[in-house]
Amino acid sequence: MNRLWIILVVMAVTAQAGTKNWKTATTGNWSTVASWVENALPIAGDDVIITNAGAAAILSTSTPLLNSVLVKGSITFTNWDSTLKAVTVTVLSGGQIT
Repeated sequence: MNRLWIILVVMAVTAQAGTKNWKTATTGNWSTVASWVENALPIAGDDVIITNAGAAAILSTSTPLLNSVLVKGSITFTNWDSTLKAVTVTVLSGGQIT
């Protein structure tokens, strides 16, 4: 019984990579939970989508290694040490990273 309990606890605290969507027409800090539709920050392996008109993410810290980032809004770096780490970054027409 003790082994089962330990496995369940580990499974409960392990986060799963998924998709994180930026809130519609929102300007905000990447590191603020309220900026994301899922009310959770992107974690390693996530696919990040910032495609809403007027969406602007301010990146002042480095991200974990993401699977992909799709940008039609904007991402603005505000710190020389900030890095956007992703396997794939796609900037669609009208999108910008500065």
